[in-house]
Amino acid sequence: MYAFSRKELLGSYLIDFVAMIFGTPMALFPAIAQSFGGVEILGILYSAPATGSLLISLFSGWTKHVKKYGAAISASVLLWGVAIIFFGLSNSLWGALFFLVLTGVFNTISSIFRGIMWNDSVPNKFRSRLSGIELICCISGPKLGDTEAALVAAAFGVTASIISGGILCVISVPVCCYLLPKFWKYKSEA
Repeated sequence: MYAFSRKELLGSYLIDFVAMIFGTPMALFPAIAQSFGGVEILGILYSAPATGSLLISLFSGWTKHVKKYGAAISASVLLWGVAIIFFGLSNSLWGALFFLVLTGVFNTISSIFRGIMWNDSVPNKFRSRLSGIELICCISGPKLGDTEAALVAAAFGVTASIISGGILCVISVPVCCYLLPKFWKYKSEA
């Protein structure tokens, strides 16, 4: 299979997939909203990452100067995990929202560089097959993350679920980079 022969692409899929599984606590937002005041907070929690995505998209011109895509993806996923940890540690609604906005920022930065890497390196004849892999990651990753977050929360509590997920997201970054060095070292030829 072509994707497995291209370790840099495999790394971009794997790091994102692992981050979505461990660093996506959206299933816990109803419980978190309850702790911050009730159901009216729920929509605000759900919209915070989208707000971060919108903000960084408006100011994303700097990304054209970055050539080390593997390192940029890795850094953004690592920072996403750190933001999740601090979100879990937040005792105030404003702190929680701030860190959720940051998750949207870092997720979008990762998406930008994954998209550039993909467009720069995938031949046209493989694009439909590889876009299928991307679709599987984007659809199943967050849902598996919801399941993981809920199971850990049921066993250890909401806060422990969020923080441990962020820690596992952070740990996954150097592991993926070590196992797939072509991904970490990937940079633009242009």
